Amino acid sequence: MTSRTLTAQRPGPIHLNVDLPVGKVTIVADRATEYAEVTITTTGDAAHLADAVEAAVVLWDTPSDTLSVTVPAVASTGRTVIGDVGTTIPAGASVTGLTITNSGVLAVSGDLVIDGVAVSGSGTVLGAGSGTIEVIARVPEDCQVAVRTESADVRAVGEYCDVDTVTVSGDVAVDSTLHLDAKSTSGDVFAEVTAVAVVHTVSGSVQLNRSEEARITSMNGSVRLPNCWGSVNLHSKSGDIGVHVTDIAEIRARSMSGDITITADAAMLRWNAVSVDAESKSGRVTTPRTSGGA
Repeated sequence: MTSRTLTAQRPGPIHLNVDLPVGKVTIVADRATEYAEVTITTTGDAAHLADAVEAAVVLWDTPSDTLSVTVPAVASTGRTVIGDVGTTIPAGASVTGLTITNSGVLAVSGDLVIDGVAVSGSGTVLGAGSGTIEVIARVPEDCQVAVRTESADVRAVGEYCDVDTVTVSGDVAVDSTLHLDAKSTSGDVFAEVTAVAVVHTVSGSVQLNRSEEARITSMNGSVRLPNCWGSVNLHSKSGDIGVHVTDIAEIRARSMSGDITITADAAMLRWNAVSVDAESKSGRVTTPRTSGGA
C-alpha cells in the first residue's frame, strides 16, 4: 500500500480541491478537527495505482488557504492470456469467451474474441493487480470543497459552506452544505440538507432530502425532493419528478415524457402558500389544488 499525507498550515475552514480520475473520495467535516488533513492512498497491490499516488501533486497554498490533491490519469494496463498463445487484451476492449472462477481468475474456454477477432487456445488471464485509489480528508466544518473526477465516488460527511463536484460516472453524496453545485453524466447525486442546489445530470438520479432553493436539470434521471420550499425549478426529459412542499414555495417543473407528482403539507394548501407550474408532454401530472397551482 502506498500512502501520502499533507496537513494544512493554518487552523480553521479551508478550500479543499481534489482531482482524482478513478477511485473514491471521502471527506469528513468535524467541529473537533482543527487542522485539515488529506491522505491519498492505494488499496490492493496494483503497481500502476501506486505509481499514480507517487506522481500525485499534493500542495498547500497559503495565500488562498487551499489544500489540493491532483492525481494523474491512471496508466492503462493490458491483460495477457496464458495458454496456447500470449495475447494482450487492451484496456476498454470488448471481450467474450472469459469465465470468472471462484478464485477470481479469468479462465479462457473455447474461442476468445477480442474486439471481434477470434483468438484460439485456452488457459488463464494474468491480471495487473487489484485495488483502487482513495483520497480521505478530515477537515473543520464550513469548508469549501471542489472535486473533479471521472469514475470516483464522492462522499462528504458533515457540514460545509460549498460543495462543487464534477463527475462522469461517480456518485455524489453530501450530508449538509449551504451551496451545492453538482454536474454528472451518469452518477447519482444525493444531499441530505442544502440551502441552494444547482444540479445537472444526464442519466443519474437526483435526490435532495431537504432543500430551500433548487435548480435541477436531468435528461433521463429521476428527481426527488421530499422536503422543499422556496424557489424550485426542475427540468427532466424522460425521468420522473417527485416533490413534496413543506413551506412557502414556488415550483416550476417540466418534463417531456416523465411523470410529475407534486404534493404539499395541508397547512400550505390552506394558506394558498404553494404556487405550481407543472407540465409534461406525455407523462402524467399530479399537483395540489391551490389558488396559484396548475
